Amino acid sequence: MNQFDDDRGTDVVIEARPSRDEEFGTIVLTAIADELGTDPESLPPLRDSIDPDILNGLRDAGGSSVKTLSFEYLGYEVVVTSDGLIQLRSFA
Repeated sequence: MNQFDDDRGTDVVIEARPSRDEEFGTIVLTAIADELGTDPESLPPLRDSIDPDILNGLRDAGGSSVKTLSFEYLGYEVVVTSDGLIQLRSFA
């Protein structure tokens, strides 16, 4: 995990390489929970911010270019790429 600060907040970059049988949403939620120092089950459902099928579809996206998806969740801008990079940017 890499972390750095700038004037917009804190970035946390996590490389996750989910397998085809892993839910990408679960990996994203776990990464956020780890950053917040809490249990993933204590957080609101990720589906309140993004459709899990869209998130998992990003993981399954084919093609030679990397696809990117961003959404807001618990005070973070979450950016997820089809190659497994998860970036959390705090709005604080």
